Amino acid sequence: MGGEIQVKSIPGRGSVFWFDLELPEVNCGNEALKAWEPNIIGFQGSKQKVLVVDDKWANRSVLVNLLEPLGFKVVEATNGSDGLDKAREFQPDLIFIDLIMPEMDGFETTRQLRMLPELAEVPIVAISASVFNFDRQQSLKIGCDDFLPKPFWEADLLEKLGIHLGLEWVYEDENKETRKLFGAKVNKENKQEVSFSSYPAFPIPPAEEIAALLDLAMRGDLRSLATRANRLEELDEKWVPFATHLRKLVRGFKGKQIREFLKYVKRH
Repeated sequence: MGGEIQVKSIPGRGSVFWFDLELPEVNCGNEALKAWEPNIIGFQGSKQKVLVVDDKWANRSVLVNLLEPLGFKVVEATNGSDGLDKAREFQPDLIFIDLIMPEMDGFETTRQLRMLPELAEVPIVAISASVFNFDRQQSLKIGCDDFLPKPFWEADLLEKLGIHLGLEWVYEDENKETRKLFGAKVNKENKQEVSFSSYPAFPIPPAEEIAALLDLAMRGDLRSLATRANRLEELDEKWVPFATHLRKLVRGFKGKQIREFLKYVKRH
C-alpha cells in the first residue's frame, strides 16, 4: 500500500511499532453511516437466559453489556467449575464458553456439561482467540454447537443467538407489515433460516443495478450496499420502496436474506 512499518526498541523497557500510509479522503454521507448502524432493540417472546463462562472480566463484560440491553438475562461464571455450578442452578437457554481458561478449560467444561441430562441439549457456543482450525474442530467434536472467534463483531454474536435460540428480532421504528413480509424466522428444530417469498410489488431497478447489488451482497459488503441504496433514491424516487427495504435488511445484518431477496428480484 506504499507505506512503511517501523520499530523502535529499548532493551529492558519495551518496543514501539508504527506505520504510515497515504490514503485518499473518503466522503461518507450521514445517510450511509446511519444505514450502517445496527438498530436491533430486542426480540419477540419470553426472556432468554444466557450463561457466559470466561475467566477474564473484560470479556464477560463485553457480552453482558451487549446482551442485557436487548432483554437477555445474563449470568457470569469465572471459570469452568463455576460454569458447571451456575449452569445447574441457572438452567440457561444458551451458553457462551471461552475455550482457554486455567484449571478447567472450555473443552473439559463442555464435556461435563454434555453429561448432565438437563443441559445436554442446551446450545453451547465456543469463544476463542485461537486462530487454529484444530481448536474450532475440537470444540464442535466435544459438543459445542458453534464457534465465535475473538474479537467478534456484534452482528456475528447476534446471528449466533438468532440461529440457536430461534429469535425474531425487534428493530427500532420497524414497520410490522414489512417484517411480516420480509422477515426471517429460524426453525429451532433444524436451525435453518426460513425466508418468506411473498414480496410486495414495487418498481425494481434495472438488471445491471441488481447485478451490482448482488455482487456486493455476495462479498458481504453491507456498507457499500447501503450507499448504493441511497444513490438509487437520488436517481429516481420510484425506487425509494426498494431502497428502503434493502436498507432495513442491511441494518439488521441479514446477509442471507439480502442475497435471497436480490436473487428473487433478479429472477422476477
